[in-house]
Amino acid sequence: MRAVLVLLCLLAFLPLAGCEENRDPATPDGALHQLRDAVSAHDAAALLSLSSAATRKHLEELHALVQGQAGRIAKDYPDEHRTAARGAYPAGVLEAADAPALFAALVGPQLEKLEASPGLRWGLTSLGAPSIDGERASVSTQSGETLEFVREDGQWKTTAFEQQFQSNVNRLKLNQQTLDENLAVFQELARRAAAKQAAEAGAGAAPGSGPAAASAPVQSP
Repeated sequence: MRAVLVLLCLLAFLPLAGCEENRDPATPDGALHQLRDAVSAHDAAALLSLSSAATRKHLEELHALVQGQAGRIAKDYPDEHRTAARGAYPAGVLEAADAPALFAALVGPQLEKLEASPGLRWGLTSLGAPSIDGERASVSTQSGETLEFVREDGQWKTTAFEQQFQSNVNRLKLNQQTLDENLAVFQELARRAAAKQAAEAGAGAAPGSGPAAASAPVQSP
């Protein structure tokens, strides 16, 4: 009887031991579990802190581009076109005061769509041993995905956002060209409107007040 009780105690203990998991970011699977916890908590700030230096570099560049374009729209776009121009950006992006705020504006809505469920946690739990190659590692998850990590200052950081943010930087650079082209069109339209107004004012002036043809050179491109 005593042997049976000892066996039952051991069996009861084993699942508890199996539930203990590595959350040490100095290991790739521990970094994955930190990432999973941040996703489950909808914690954008924690996600950013777990992201690679390349991710943060792309984010800083992205924020600088966004701020520059927001300034151009606010300063140079005609009132009737400003709302439409601002509407081309996701909510909260133009208002982001710094890179972390921009990250929250971009990633936060996606996090909110995720239900913090046991299934989500299980899916983002490591499966098997990570594959490490120098300063880079791959970790398989229970859901069948493979996430990439890079070692920085002794801790493993996720690269999950690197490609997305690099793509966003490239898209914003193209958008900058569109903004410049639109502003050139607006300026030309304003110039033509001013020239037309000047010409009409000159045509209606009393004789002897000056040559109406004086406005003609202003209309030339």
